[in-house]
Amino acid sequence: GVAVLYTTPLHLLVTASSRIRDVMDLRGKRVVVGAAGSPTEFTARMSLEGLGISFSEMEIKRIPDADLVRSLETGELDAVFYRGNDPYPLIQEMMRVPGVKFIPMSRSHIETIRAHHPFLTSTSIAAGIYGAHSEIETVGGDMLLACRADLPGELIYWVTRTLFESLPELANSLPALRRID
Repeated sequence: GVAVLYTTPLHLLVTASSRIRDVMDLRGKRVVVGAAGSPTEFTARMSLEGLGISFSEMEIKRIPDADLVRSLETGELDAVFYRGNDPYPLIQEMMRVPGVKFIPMSRSHIETIRAHHPFLTSTSIAAGIYGAHSEIETVGGDMLLACRADLPGELIYWVTRTLFESLPELANSLPALRRID
């Protein structure tokens, strides 16, 4: 590992009709957990398993991103997990669906998850990024800069230095890079 760049939060969005008030209410619900093998699926699975909830206890839906908003609008879904950098355009679209809101994870849930999976970190979604909502506590995964162990140290230094020196310019095209310290 060369550097931790930033943390990408896991968003949990639910519909009003789902009556989901807490992450523990997901059992028996129709839930999108991301594409198979995706960072969203991995983070959702680890988070839920840390809380003692298995994917087998939910009706897992695999819906392409392009169909998520429509599926929320038509009532085909109860909840969506999505891992993305704020503000994420698709999350903005989902939050415009009437009755869709964020569900935060409680401090005790985050601590329980981290006790099982310490590589997941406590993070938050800033208030107001997606409309009128308060700060949302959740878990996230770190985006890392990594390399093979056999690379020359000088090359690793050059790549890392170039990245950090280029951040102001790069951040204009990818706002998430503004979070790199």
